[in-house]
Amino acid sequence: MEKIPQDSAELGAALRRLRGSNSLRIIAARDPTGSVSKSTLGRFEIGSHIPPLRLAETLDHVYDADGWLSLAIRSLRASRWDPWRATDLPSISHSGGWPAEYSGDVWIRVIPNVRAAGREHTLSLRWGPWVNNLRLVLPPDGISLVTGKDIDRSEVPVTCHLSSELPVFAVYGASVPLPTDKSMDIRTRWVLNPT
Repeated sequence: MEKIPQDSAELGAALRRLRGSNSLRIIAARDPTGSVSKSTLGRFEIGSHIPPLRLAETLDHVYDADGWLSLAIRSLRASRWDPWRATDLPSISHSGGWPAEYSGDVWIRVIPNVRAAGREHTLSLRWGPWVNNLRLVLPPDGISLVTGKDIDRSEVPVTCHLSSELPVFAVYGASVPLPTDKSMDIRTRWVLNPT
């Protein structure tokens, strides 16, 4: 996948390219969980809608996309992501990342637990040898923490860990327009971990 799709039509075209000459039946058979069918895959490929976040990793696996498809789905879904409707649970610890060969702007959308909205949060990010500690008030609809990423030289994606003293929701994305008007550029706040 050369670039992150900007809408469901571009995502559908990317899925068709990733599938190549394989049939939808072959792709669906790669799903060890049995959560995607031929007809579901067909709807995604014609671009009628964006797959739900819960299928991002499964689809990345069945299309053998090396993290690109999961990133595309997370990036496109984040703007309409309502963790309460999706029955996600807030947590004090999140992990995510981006494909090793991706280079460009990346973000993490962080949404507070409803009872902690408007309160100050302490967020700690650890990404390879880099750390970034933030204290900020999270609005009810959250904030996007924006930074940059270069190609990982090891060709293995480096996981970015987010921890918070108060439970939060988090989704990792890239490239497409930010999922919220509220954003914070954190590029200059990274420091090498002293340990």
